[in-house]
Amino acid sequence: MRKFLSVLAVLALLAAACGDGDEEPAATTEAAAVTTTAAPAETPEEPAEEPEEPAEEPEEPAPAEPDYPEVTINIGHSGAPDGYADVAAVKFKELVEEGSGGQITVEVFPSSQIGSERELVEGAQLGSIDAGVVFAGILESFVPEMGVVNLPFLFDGQDHVDAVFDGPVGRELLGLAEGVGIKALAIGQFGLRSMMNSQRPIVTPDDAAGLKFRVPESDIYIRTYELVGANPVPLPGPEIFTSLQNGVVDGTGAPIFAAVTQKYYETPVKYLSLTEHIYAALLMFMSGELWDSLPPKAQDLIEQSASAAAAHQRAEAAKLDAGYLAELENQGWQVNDVDKGLFRTAVAGVYDERPELAEWADRIRAVSPTGAVDVSLLPEITINIGHSGAPDGYADVAAVKFKELVEERSGGRMTVEVFPSSQIGSERELVEGAQLGSIDAGVVFAGLLESFVPEMGVVNLPFLFDGQDHVDAVFDGPVGRELLGLAEGVGIKALAIGQFGLRSMMNSQRPIVTPDDAAGLKFRVPESDIYIRTYELVGANPVPLPGPEIFTSLQNGVVDGTGAPIFAAVTQKYYETPVKYLSLTEHIYAALLMFMGGELWDGLGPAAQQLVQQAAIEAAAHQRAEAAKLDAGYLAELQNQGWEVNDVDKDAFRTAVAGVYDERPELAEWADRIRAAAP
Repeated sequence: MRKFLSVLAVLALLAAACGDGDEEPAATTEAAAVTTTAAPAETPEEPAEEPEEPAEEPEEPAPAEPDYPEVTINIGHSGAPDGYADVAAVKFKELVEEGSGGQITVEVFPSSQIGSERELVEGAQLGSIDAGVVFAGILESFVPEMGVVNLPFLFDGQDHVDAVFDGPVGRELLGLAEGVGIKALAIGQFGLRSMMNSQRPIVTPDDAAGLKFRVPESDIYIRTYELVGANPVPLPGPEIFTSLQNGVVDGTGAPIFAAVTQKYYETPVKYLSLTEHIYAALLMFMSGELWDSLPPKAQDLIEQSASAAAAHQRAEAAKLDAGYLAELENQGWQVNDVDKGLFRTAVAGVYDERPELAEWADRIRAVSPTGAVDVSLLPEITINIGHSGAPDGYADVAAVKFKELVEERSGGRMTVEVFPSSQIGSERELVEGAQLGSIDAGVVFAGLLESFVPEMGVVNLPFLFDGQDHVDAVFDGPVGRELLGLAEGVGIKALAIGQFGLRSMMNSQRPIVTPDDAAGLKFRVPESDIYIRTYELVGANPVPLPGPEIFTSLQNGVVDGTGAPIFAAVTQKYYETPVKYLSLTEHIYAALLMFMGGELWDGLGPAAQQLVQQAAIEAAAHQRAEAAKLDAGYLAELQNQGWEVNDVDKDAFRTAVAGVYDERPELAEWADRIRAAAP
């Protein structure tokens, strides 16, 4: 089965190819969708009954590859059927099977049927286990940074938990696991652990002194219990019940649901003290070997299904905990609150002893469910953000919204100054300045990053996106986040993706319906190899020029036309040039990138980083929504200005530019992943 999956993965990677790009003006770009047609398969020649010469049977198309491989994923966990790990695993099964049309099936194995939690992780590393749902803290043994989730009193309630694990900090934590042979997919929850025991109520740390408590196999858990005077006994999950029943330990620290689903009320335990001292996260993961063998579309389905399953499980857990607490009281358990201030003080030494986790702990504490932060933790700073677009153009919409959000949420401690129209540099100068530390931040044509990060050239490929919903699914999802992450290796922090829009051809000479109509026309293009090659393949003459030179080049006849989003033709007043024909080729999607200098980003501190990141994400989403609403009005304005607007034969254009993909095979995997993310 693994060999079969590997063959499918190779076939998927060979199915596409890509391109690259450079600098671009304030408002521009789009995309459509590339259609890949299977090559016809030749049937061997067979002689006719009494032929004078052999006859050839007609060619028949090769059967299309299925969207998903036929594979069964076995996912194990150590929890009870219907326990929290099972809720996540079963939901994952439903979503994967439904999303793949039954091509991918999932079998769930609860109660350690295919291995203990450690055995599941180790088996996944070796390729003998497909997938699992385990206590996330166990990853501390494999990825030391994951020990941060075991720190006591780190989370401030369920909303804080959700904001961390659904946000950039949670995604970065998941990414750490890839270095040890597993693919971490999503974080769910077991819940907040409280102390439960057979001997006495616990209100202060002194009440825990001398009691034997079962703990997971984690140095941080062990040290936490030692600091409150208890005697920690590391034991695997399946041994908890019998250890409580037989008096091997006096108690355990567990989420409330576990006491019910594991029936701890059938042991001598009868006191529940609501310490809520450590959050027990649940990790959904897959074998790295299996993950790598899957084609991009299957990977994206699995990752999205795991995220949705984990979010579903966390929501279910929050709803069910009150009922579980009532059930324990019905079973005769005595429930009491505790002095959490004393417990926090008692265990503070854990933080002092693990300084290597301090940055991660600070980043988790800095995350706010509402976007609000403790302003006393923020620096007093002014961020200058530049772009090459017109005031009120799409880049400006994003930059101004970013300014509003940062200043409002920082209480004015952080201010933002916006510089449109290339006032502090061209797009390339903004990026290069950010690398050197002389520019704070910018909003530029994302395709420009191709010169710095070759993989970013994928966003310049023609007919890659299939409409606005596809664009949003890519740039708000895991593929978009991974693309942004690539920029960190070149000295900038990529914050969020907005949009210039879908580029269409506009010119002064004639309507364009087919590629033949573009032949011989001089078109301004961004400084991008992919753009240049795209125009060459339709027979046009591409002229690379920076954005600020477009208007005068159109006006003076240096070029006959340009490929731009509709809004740019209005905000840049191309209707004041000889241009009068707009042909809706919608051939390339122009993404907009919000970024910050890496040096400035690193100096902000966790609280300010969280604020800036969230503000950029919201500003970009706001700008994309505004762009989608405004484009119809911009089209009407061009028609009012006397422009002739026409549709085109997009299939003819797709066929003409298909060679761009063949010439850029290094972008094939990214192109496949983007196509696979279509909703």
